[in-house]
Amino acid sequence: MNKFWIVLFHTYLSKLKTKSFIISTAITLALVVLVTNLGSIISMFDDGGEGDKIAVIDRSNQLYDTFAQQVKALDNNEALEVEKADKPEKELEKDVRDEKLEGILILDRDKK
Repeated sequence: MNKFWIVLFHTYLSKLKTKSFIISTAITLALVVLVTNLGSIISMFDDGGEGDKIAVIDRSNQLYDTFAQQVKALDNNEALEVEKADKPEKELEKDVRDEKLEGILILDRDKK
């Protein structure tokens, strides 16, 4: 039985010193670290929380404030940013094509 432990210890050490064991252990360790830190890695590549930007044209000059308050109340994670447009509609359309804005929203009252 005494020789059994010597043979086992020698075989175990010889397997530990092989390239394949060292490489597979390193890959396994890297995968474990990657999986445990996956949330941090994803947040590192996040765009910083900037939301989509939409220009709002308020033709009635009364609806924008209420609309902005409602968007702010409903959008807790600020994924949507609204701003009152100070440019003509044609320039805003150009900004959408140039991907400076995600879209344009026109607020107007119904005509009765």
